Amino acid sequence: MIIQNGAKLTDFISSATISSGFIVSSKVKLILEKFNLAPTRFYSCSLSHKGTIINEYYFLHTLNNLEMDIDFTRSVFQVKRFEEVIDRIVFRDFNELQNKTKELNEAIEYYTLQYESIFIKQSKNEKLDLFKLGDAGYGTYISNKLREAFEDAKLSGINYREAKIYYS
Repeated sequence: MIIQNGAKLTDFISSATISSGFIVSSKVKLILEKFNLAPTRFYSCSLSHKGTIINEYYFLHTLNNLEMDIDFTRSVFQVKRFEEVIDRIVFRDFNELQNKTKELNEAIEYYTLQYESIFIKQSKNEKLDLFKLGDAGYGTYISNKLREAFEDAKLSGINYREAKIYYS
């Protein structure tokens, strides 16, 4: 991967085109290996920055998807046009979410479907420190405990947003 000359090397490298993982430093990898991750793989990768090859980075591939563990009848989703919430929806199941997504794609030129609150069925999932929710949650989520470890290590290149995820 080639990093722009003006870009700063950080612990998390922007990888917007990679939806199934992140480019992370060896420092991040060492921290993550101490936590309970959903099925995840690390692949060595080299970066080229200002003509120098850097080998201390990994592609963190998040393999799991907990969307089938979501309690859809208790979770609330928002349909947004730009930043305005135009609808709130509770789905019966994942199929209904997929059908509504398809319908919205055909009906509205620009929209986002995001969750307002997600309830995950109580199970082994509550103990996970890193997981994905796939189409239902559009993102990768970390526990407060993992966030604190990242903050204590003063990792760079990561932003956090509060998520309303509950266990039922």
